[in-house]
Amino acid sequence: MDLPLDEPNAVARLDRIHAQTSELKRSGRIAGSDALLRSVGQLPGFLKERAARLAASPRMYNLAVSNVPGPRLPLFAAGAEVESIYPVIPISDGHALAIGALTYRDSIHFAAYVDPVALPEADQLRTLLAAATTELEHSLGPSRRRPVRRTGRVRAVG
Repeated sequence: MDLPLDEPNAVARLDRIHAQTSELKRSGRIAGSDALLRSVGQLPGFLKERAARLAASPRMYNLAVSNVPGPRLPLFAAGAEVESIYPVIPISDGHALAIGALTYRDSIHFAAYVDPVALPEADQLRTLLAAATTELEHSLGPSRRRPVRRTGRVRAVG
């Protein structure tokens, strides 16, 4: 999908992304892609390997962004309540950046995995993401606004 980077208004950007993702879900293309990927498993080994390399090729996409819905109820580990969960979105060979968003309870947790050689400015991602979420918060009306706890992880993978 195309990211509306030319749109100066944060809410309009969010609305355009929502419209694109909703259309993608309604179109059935995701189900078709899923069926195609499952059928790749039936191929001989050398063809499976080529198909996997093509699917992860930088020619197919250059940024991976994944939104993972997490549990709405609290989780516990060794008797303590889990406060946050961060997604792990692996970087494909030849790619510089993967961003994940995972919802847990009433929060969303972001993580960015970067190739520090390909993207030496990666240390700025946390600040940029915080600024973007703050901009969106202030652009939303009070009825759509929820409290946000600022946490995040940027991890260099190389």
